[in-house]
Amino acid sequence: MQFEQITAETPSEGSLAAAYRALHTELDAGGIGPAIDAWESLRRDYATWSSLVHLRFSQDTADGGRKAAREYADALGPVVANHETAFKARLLSLDPAPLEARFGAHALEMWRNDVTTFRPKSPPISKPNPGSLPTTRHCSPVPASCSTARR
Repeated sequence: MQFEQITAETPSEGSLAAAYRALHTELDAGGIGPAIDAWESLRRDYATWSSLVHLRFSQDTADGGRKAAREYADALGPVVANHETAFKARLLSLDPAPLEARFGAHALEMWRNDVTTFRPKSPPISKPNPGSLPTTRHCSPVPASCSTARR
């Protein structure tokens, strides 16, 4: 098989959301093992696709289609990271004994670190209207050099 013949299905935000919903549904039904097996398969499929996209772009950076595919993959990365983080948080909310038996305590600690590090941030706080801020006076030790400014 030649490299050009290797293919992988292109995910979308919708297909990823559906796949992760199915994983959470499996966990709701008590299927920790099947959910984790499906998660591992999903992760491998995504990693394969992403790697192929980036490798193909590296082979020919002037190709517009390859550049667009790489940009799409790059844009999808944070979406995948959010799904991954939410799923790891969900796993960590379960009884740790079966997870530690399967993956070891170190894996759970890595998931905790991922959840702490990559948890989606709160939306940014909007900046207030500068006209609504109080006026303050900034003065140097010499009174003649005072200026009025908005903060």
